[in-house]
Amino acid sequence: MIVISDDRAHPDRLREYAVRMDIEQSFRDDKSGGFDIGHTRLVHPDRLERLLLAVAIAMLWCHEVGQFVLRAGEVMRRLIDPAYTRHLSVFQLGLRWIKRCLAVQLDALPTFLALLTPLSLPLPPVVLPKT
Repeated sequence: MIVISDDRAHPDRLREYAVRMDIEQSFRDDKSGGFDIGHTRLVHPDRLERLLLAVAIAMLWCHEVGQFVLRAGEVMRRLIDPAYTRHLSVFQLGLRWIKRCLAVQLDALPTFLALLTPLSLPLPPVVLPKT
């Protein structure tokens, strides 16, 4: 991996960059990769407030289901992210698993607990396909 920074080369720079990429991925999920709330055209603050609450709960659900998919292992992950290495964020894994379950296998959807727990397994980094 090549990281361009004005700081001295150090393994800490790679860790900082990894955190930054997680944040960037989260922004993408929040904006266009998730529920695309920017295109709602809502103008009433009370309606927008209710929509944001619903989206926050849905995002929590997607993250929880994404963690479930990662804990279940590579076989389950590859049902929705068929690449050899993981290309999707935890949110995207959850969102796609929910969509898959609603379409073909509703009983495979885990119970919503509204609880995120730290993943104990070390997650491999998301590897974006070359363009």
